Amino acid sequence: MAGRGGFNAITPEQMRHLLAIRASDVDDEECDEAIMEAVSKIEAEISSKSPYFHDVDKAWDAIHRSLTGDRTPGGVLTPGTGRGPLKYCVLGEEQMIEADHHTVALVKPGTVRKVATALAKIDAAELRKRFFRLDREVITDYTIDDEGFAYTWSNFAGLPAFYSRAAADGRAVLFVADH
Repeated sequence: MAGRGGFNAITPEQMRHLLAIRASDVDDEECDEAIMEAVSKIEAEISSKSPYFHDVDKAWDAIHRSLTGDRTPGGVLTPGTGRGPLKYCVLGEEQMIEADHHTVALVKPGTVRKVATALAKIDAAELRKRFFRLDREVITDYTIDDEGFAYTWSNFAGLPAFYSRAAADGRAVLFVADH
């Protein structure tokens, strides 16, 4: 089952720090721990009321699938699925950790601008159309109905503005979810 997820617009320095940890010579488990420690510090600096944070609760799976058409079964998602910049919105350009219990994905500033432009074209009608195209046979955590769409839309609605702010300020976007 998908856990809660949220987006943080991070500074170039914070992005470089995370990338340096990922590129270090430590083993995967140690690397994951160091990244999660850095992510915890970032999340402590960016409050939930900040314009640099956007909470999507458990709707991130439906948002990703609606934007990308990802049909991976069994409650699993595939990064890079889809075409165009929307494929980077949730699962990012770069997966930052290898752990099963967290998803941490990074979108670099240049791509943030492209995602922001693409998201600006997704209104309620467009997201609804995409949501109701989801494959009911691969969805395990929510229903494809009006209630499921209302929940997804309520969590998606501020995401285009969030990405636009991040792009305008030259920030990267870090998506974090627990499982």
